[in-house]
Amino acid sequence: MKKITNCKGKIVDLLEFEELCKIYNFTPKTTKDLNRAQKAYNQYVTDVKNANPGAVGNAEAFIRRPNSMKWEKARPTQKGDKPDTRPVIDGKPHDAEGKTTGGRIDQIKDKYIIYTLHFKKPDGTYKDIAPRLVKTETFINKVYEFKAWKYVSHNGVVDGVAIQPSNRQLWAWLEDIEPYNHDKDYNSNEII
Repeated sequence: MKKITNCKGKIVDLLEFEELCKIYNFTPKTTKDLNRAQKAYNQYVTDVKNANPGAVGNAEAFIRRPNSMKWEKARPTQKGDKPDTRPVIDGKPHDAEGKTTGGRIDQIKDKYIIYTLHFKKPDGTYKDIAPRLVKTETFINKVYEFKAWKYVSHNGVVDGVAIQPSNRQLWAWLEDIEPYNHDKDYNSNEII
């Protein structure tokens, strides 16, 4: 990790390519995988420099299957009507939404979530949890059960609910779930 100065003149942390790969539990297997991951990393760097608070979340291309619909998009998190990624479950691709750290949870439409945590603690160290594939209903219920949620407001008006990433109960629960493997064909019974 290195320090850079963003467009607001603030010194911020910038993850190296390998560190971002580690956070997302991603190992490029082909040149095409590597090129796509580099494209996502370049977008992450741009977002950090432009003081975009969702920079790590915008690198969600690291959780995508190589033939995902969204691999070719310029900005990997543009949602529109397309899923963030499509994990294979019971032999068929299913829509899943990638959520990172303090992402919003009030507008999720997909049946599954792939959640990744990269959180800077008050002591300056980071808590990282590689992606986890979870049923949306289960994930949202656990977020509320652990009181790991917060209101999101824009211009002083509350307009949604997001994940509170500093919740240690949420961390412990996530760490008990097997890390997401984008090459695996999952059985629906093994997904919480």
